[in-house]
Amino acid sequence: MGFFDGLRGNWLIACITVVNATSMAWFGYDQGVFSGVLISSDFKHWFPETNKANIPGITSSCFSLGAFCGAIFAFTLGDKLGRKKTIALGLLCNVVGAILQIVAWHLPQMIIGRVINGFGMGLTSSTCPVYQAECSRPAVRGKLVVVQSVCNTAAFCLSNWMNYGLYFSGGALQWRFPLGFQLIFPAVVSVALLFVPESPRWLLLRNRHGEALAVIARLEGKDATIHDDKVTAEYLSIRTALQHERKDRPPFSDVIRFRDRQQNLRRLLLSCGTQFMQQFSGVNALGYYLPTLLQQSVGFDEQMSRLMTGVNGTIYLGAALCCILIIDRFGRRKMMLYGASTMGACYLVAAMCLRAGQAGQADKKQVRTRESKLWFPAAC
Repeated sequence: MGFFDGLRGNWLIACITVVNATSMAWFGYDQGVFSGVLISSDFKHWFPETNKANIPGITSSCFSLGAFCGAIFAFTLGDKLGRKKTIALGLLCNVVGAILQIVAWHLPQMIIGRVINGFGMGLTSSTCPVYQAECSRPAVRGKLVVVQSVCNTAAFCLSNWMNYGLYFSGGALQWRFPLGFQLIFPAVVSVALLFVPESPRWLLLRNRHGEALAVIARLEGKDATIHDDKVTAEYLSIRTALQHERKDRPPFSDVIRFRDRQQNLRRLLLSCGTQFMQQFSGVNALGYYLPTLLQQSVGFDEQMSRLMTGVNGTIYLGAALCCILIIDRFGRRKMMLYGASTMGACYLVAAMCLRAGQAGQADKKQVRTRESKLWFPAAC
């Protein structure tokens, strides 16, 4: 149960939302902040290894490697630990990893810090949406889950603009301050986590029926008790659903051959496949390397690269804000289809523009070569 059990109703749901949304905001901030760190001159001075082509990729991607391991840990042991304990463990790993990065003077320390930080992010990012959904009413569940996505993109946008603002300052402040700023997020989450209970569905999953009833009553409202009809109906609904899941668990051979009644493998492919394809689109690569790509491939200077990265984060945030307004009107499926089509069109336009730019540079080079041959034939 929570440290303070007097919080009830909408205030309790708001506190749970703060825990989950702030955790996801921290994830978004970490996805964006390192892009500015990599191109900082003081960072390159203390970590000269990053001047090599492959070392920046290793330093950035080890965060994702840690997040993958954290997600696997949450998948295998999350139901045993519970939602609150899993988030608290992820929070601890995040703080340790962040501190190691802030005070890092050697590349191995930076890499270890990013792996630990990523492991914690894998725990929290896997658990927070589940915790939010299990504690929210069906009428607002979709919007509250989208709020987490909005906070994620808002923090991503904040980190990009912070990187741009700190371009005008020199020294270690340019990259150590953004890494240190992320410690604000665990301060908020750790306080809010004291006031929230465990998920009622997880409590029923562990056969702690009395505690589950008490949590459902707290979520229902200020004057609700465990004997109210709404509380009893919600309790019976969750318990019945869990009983059906345990009773109708199909054999694994039927699942992989699409012969089970629930079509579990199809649902898994749809959910995991969309997440996989989202990452496969390169969105995280843009988050980590967009300033570097703009400098090396497009030819922008450091200031313009940081500015364009901030603009990209702002557009990202605007799309997330639109989502929270229309998700319950148009539905999940249509928005996913339209979003995927729009993103594909944007990538196609970007690829064509880059190809045209490269062709233009090649033509200019050929023209200069011909002109030099005309003016200096003997030298050529």
